Amino acid sequence: MATAGELYTLVRHGLGKEPAPGHDLWGTINRAGRELMTRAQWSWLTVGPVQVPTVGGSEIVELPEDFGQIIAVWLAGNWRTVELTTVAEITRYLTTTLALPTSVKIAFDAWTPQGSPTSKIKPRALIWPKANIAQPQVLTMTYRRRWVDVSSRDPDALPSVPAEAEEALILLARAKAKLLENDEAASAERQAAEAEIQRLMAYDAMRQVNYGPMLGGAGRHKGVQEYTSPADVIVLQPTPLS
Repeated sequence: MATAGELYTLVRHGLGKEPAPGHDLWGTINRAGRELMTRAQWSWLTVGPVQVPTVGGSEIVELPEDFGQIIAVWLAGNWRTVELTTVAEITRYLTTTLALPTSVKIAFDAWTPQGSPTSKIKPRALIWPKANIAQPQVLTMTYRRRWVDVSSRDPDALPSVPAEAEEALILLARAKAKLLENDEAASAERQAAEAEIQRLMAYDAMRQVNYGPMLGGAGRHKGVQEYTSPADVIVLQPTPLS
């Protein structure tokens, strides 16, 4: 898999010249990456289960850098249910004296803003009640990934796509770059990129054949809500002790 620096070199080579003044080629590559990752419900976007620790005494939970959308979440060893809510609702809980809740509430959209062109947005969640100082809890979750911007500051970083999507990313970035440069070959580059994306979609659709519900398999465990698509958020509830 090409590194960010190698990807930049390939796109730059496709231009056949230095980018025009004001053309940030890294920005073009990042726009191509975001477009590619949002073009389809790629199977390789799903990650997990992964464990994310909470910080004792804090309502803030730092999420993985490539976190994009929650699919499922539960608290290991915690018999209280988990409910998804809004940042505004948790803010209200934090400023109001309430009785001990029967559930743990989490908001996954408390991201830090991008303060400058060189700073990165940091995915964060808010949790209430706050994690216990003596025994911080661990979130176990599955999620859908997002594109993480690449730049000259870390040329050895790997882009957020698997090896089989590398060609589509290169072609798409080159097409976008040539369009911004008013290159007459931009249309042909875009057609090549679209053909590769369609091929990638067909390949990805065959990665896991759908044979229907599996008895005793995913979504069939007692106490676990079933869901119909990866985009549906589920919260895994514990099975009561008998």
